[in-house]
Amino acid sequence: MIPFSTGKMVRMQTAISFQKAQISGLTLVKLSGDTVTGSFVNEFGLKGFDFITSNGKSKVMNLMKPLDKWYIRRTLSEDLAFIFTVTRSCNSGESFVITKFDSGKTVYTDKLDSDGKISEKERQNKGVKTGELIMIKDRSFLMKNIKRKLTYQMNLIPETGQNIE
Repeated sequence: MIPFSTGKMVRMQTAISFQKAQISGLTLVKLSGDTVTGSFVNEFGLKGFDFITSNGKSKVMNLMKPLDKWYIRRTLSEDLAFIFTVTRSCNSGESFVITKFDSGKTVYTDKLDSDGKISEKERQNKGVKTGELIMIKDRSFLMKNIKRKLTYQMNLIPETGQNIE
């Protein structure tokens, strides 16, 4: 889904929408082993929060004052773990593969296409679907937190000189 390579910074234009409000800006992420570290910076250049995700768990740190509430911290943590948890890599050539990652009470299910790219992702908690991640284009996706009615729209920003189909 996201073209991660170890040590390389990936930039994404991000919009987080909830009820009648929206916050937008850039999400900057870097992969190191199986750990993703990142930051969200709003359109004014103010850091919204930092996060680190590994093995189906995420920790959100340094939230800006308006966002620094326990329930926002917990929701962001759960959603970022869902978005950035890599279940496993898939060998190219398999027609359609479903992989699962169980992190205790939460199960992440990936549906991979024949190229090994994630085409859809689902999160379940105690058997109830709580989130879904849908590929819109090769470099854009929409994550829906069904339980809390939030959406995360993320679009990959190409590096200078990089072509996007």
